[in-house]
Amino acid sequence: MSDRNFNLSVWLQDFPASLDTKTDPTDLRDGATPAAYGLDLDADQRLAAGSVPTGTTRTAKTYDDIEDTEGNEFTYYWYYNRLWRWSGNKLYWGAQGYDDYFFPVGREFREFNETATPILTVLPFGEFQLAVFKSDATYVLSNIQDTRDLTFKTDVFQEISIADATHAVELDGVVYASTSTGLKAFTGGGVKDLTRLIRDGATAFSGKALTADYNKKRIIGASSFVFDVETERLFDYTTSGFLWTSPALRTRSFAPMSVDSLLFAIEHTDSDDASFTIQTRLSDGRWSDEQRVYCRYESEQYASVVHYPEDPYMSRTFQMRITEMDSNIRIRSISVEVANAAQYEMAT
Repeated sequence: MSDRNFNLSVWLQDFPASLDTKTDPTDLRDGATPAAYGLDLDADQRLAAGSVPTGTTRTAKTYDDIEDTEGNEFTYYWYYNRLWRWSGNKLYWGAQGYDDYFFPVGREFREFNETATPILTVLPFGEFQLAVFKSDATYVLSNIQDTRDLTFKTDVFQEISIADATHAVELDGVVYASTSTGLKAFTGGGVKDLTRLIRDGATAFSGKALTADYNKKRIIGASSFVFDVETERLFDYTTSGFLWTSPALRTRSFAPMSVDSLLFAIEHTDSDDASFTIQTRLSDGRWSDEQRVYCRYESEQYASVVHYPEDPYMSRTFQMRITEMDSNIRIRSISVEVANAAQYEMAT
């Protein structure tokens, strides 16, 4: 009689997982993935196939053919109850409450000439602040509500810049910019690199036109990526199809172990049968051949499906990935059955 014993425990259930290519897969925890694309973000706490969500461009009220003091006509933006426009390095603003004539108060314009590049766009954010974007720097103009022209202009923020006016958007008082090195968040007091965990491969998150889902709190970069503001998770959509890769399962001491089976908690979204394709990998070896896992609908929405990995030999790490998934199923959790697990302290 075999002296092997088994322990079945939940391994992964925090879905959809955020992309993290910087952390070693053996150090990743539930809720992160070293490689994934095409995830369904509306399937909360589920792993499912989907497409990139759509966003909305920011609403900016404008007034056309507004005459200035010299009789010239321009289009102005209406921010903070004032008229605004920019040309070259100069930002012009008018007196509060005037929307049919440009009537300057104090200085007619403020120059942003620390660098020679022109102003690309200006976004209101925070509390009575404007972010002034250029291709090599960004500024903050604050205290805009003051009627005495006592506004304050910061020095240059070289940490954040954009190549096109569409590459910045505001959400909940924070400005987001898709720069040449990734996605950055800007609150006026500092710049946060939101793509730090994929810094060496941030091309998909760089130089993209940004929109926002103002209800679901998402920043959407063209058809390439999504940043979920509330969970601070990154999702890639640059590749068509679906891929999700697990962290690497291991013991705390990297002792050899054997994963004998995987149990998937499945949720059916209709009464049709479905399937997904899986590959596994032991230690640093090759990925196994693809194996199809069938999820037959019987009589209930929820079901459990067991899969036995190919060649369940002893190894120090175990990893799996799903390369294809039908759209009518969702995975709620993945459990692992490890042989002789009682003698191990698993890293979770």
